[in-house]
Amino acid sequence: MGIYSDLGVRYSSSINLDDRISALIPTYNATELLKHSFRIMVKSECVDLIYPIIIDDRSTEDIKKICDEFNFGYIRIDHDLKFNYSINMNIGAKLVYELGAKTALFLNNDCYLSNKKYLAEFIKRHFSNNSDLSCPKLVYPPIQYSFKNETSKQNTVQFGGGYFVQNNLMAPDHFGRGFSPNNPLVNIDKKNIYWLTGAMNLINLDKFMSVGGYDIDLDGAYQDVLLFLIFKQQQFDTWYFGDGLHFYHDETTTRMDEWLNHGKEVQHKYLQKVIGL
Repeated sequence: MGIYSDLGVRYSSSINLDDRISALIPTYNATELLKHSFRIMVKSECVDLIYPIIIDDRSTEDIKKICDEFNFGYIRIDHDLKFNYSINMNIGAKLVYELGAKTALFLNNDCYLSNKKYLAEFIKRHFSNNSDLSCPKLVYPPIQYSFKNETSKQNTVQFGGGYFVQNNLMAPDHFGRGFSPNNPLVNIDKKNIYWLTGAMNLINLDKFMSVGGYDIDLDGAYQDVLLFLIFKQQQFDTWYFGDGLHFYHDETTTRMDEWLNHGKEVQHKYLQKVIGL
């Protein structure tokens, strides 16, 4: 059992690291989505390269049972706060870092690893370019992979790199959304672009810990943008890898109602932190 700072956040874990890269996957419930995602990464044999660790934020469903069935790692978090993505990922990163991990894969529970060759290449490029933070091209999944059974966006780009609308730091957006994955504007590798999404990235844990991890005041939005800006300020190397590889992002866990309720509050916090850089 551990305690996170003075926030009353308690956590317990059941993880057994090996030579694979730890993949930290936060969730609240979403049992069927997790099973869907797990089956894809097992069938593709991507689990040969990564060790999935689920970070369970007070789920009422039995997430540990699923992790045990797949022989995946499990972290349980308990607190009286609302869902806080940043706290979840910081705890997961802290635990695997203390166990000796130097690199981790941060992964949304609705990102699907269906191609082992792509994953191996993504990992290879991350290390061969001495990257501290890397993100791949993300694509809306075809119908055979989509948990949502969404057809209107299938096989189009979800994230082809980050940019700021009219160079406004308050307006980060996904470049290339809706493009063909083969469009040369997104089918490239590029160093130090404007920002990278936190939906899926490889990260140097020495660097992540050195800056204090994600800012916990940004509980579910802007935390990835702010982290990127801090990495840029520290002159850490960041890469977008989109040349000839991609992974699927289903966008099933967007909490739009919550975002609409406190979006301006989060924007204000983010603005104050960017001004302070």
